[in-house]
Amino acid sequence: MSAPIILILGAGPNVGASVFQKFATHGYKTALVSRTQRSLSPSPDVAITADISSPAAIKPIFDEVREKLGVPDVVVYNAYGNAMSQSPWLVPLADFEKNLALNTTSVYAAIHECISSWEEAKTPGNGVGKTFIYTGNRLNIEPMPLFMSMGVGKTATAQLIRTLTIGFAGKYRFYYADERKANGAPISLEISGKAAAEFYYELVQRKEQGNWNAKFVEGKGEVDFEE
Repeated sequence: MSAPIILILGAGPNVGASVFQKFATHGYKTALVSRTQRSLSPSPDVAITADISSPAAIKPIFDEVREKLGVPDVVVYNAYGNAMSQSPWLVPLADFEKNLALNTTSVYAAIHECISSWEEAKTPGNGVGKTFIYTGNRLNIEPMPLFMSMGVGKTATAQLIRTLTIGFAGKYRFYYADERKANGAPISLEISGKAAAEFYYELVQRKEQGNWNAKFVEGKGEVDFEE
């Protein structure tokens, strides 16, 4: 049985690095994508430097991973963008479009590549359910003016993820992962890479699709806040 493969899009120093180390420890082949490469231990099997705010960058990334490792079983989309302004209506159009691409359009491009690869794969399964995890936050249900451009993208992608769980029910798994504080408040800048890594690995181990809007708290795992 071949080793499973994880592709992390947006492999930053917190969530991305922690998820990489967690899955590598469990025997996954790893492919990391970031705008700047970092020294990690162990080293990833494939490291790609790319700016995925351009949706056109997504297919070449998948092509390289498929060529060097094979079809990824798990894809984590951890990249995000936001344009800060005193007023959300003063965000320049070019910045709004770039962030929408990073938060949503490139996500769609990645999901398109995932599904195409999973549908066409002829290799025997390795026991890992095909899973796509998007690092979200509470912005899909709670507007915050300073984070308007990010919130628009998170909301659109939440709709995309939810729709995919219906369209591919019983076949592939899709999650909008949302870390929270213990009282359900947004995690804000207190994001725990370790908590995300533990929870993402637990999601992948599930035998069937769970709640698409997967909310979790550090030290507790999944918590179903009433919202």
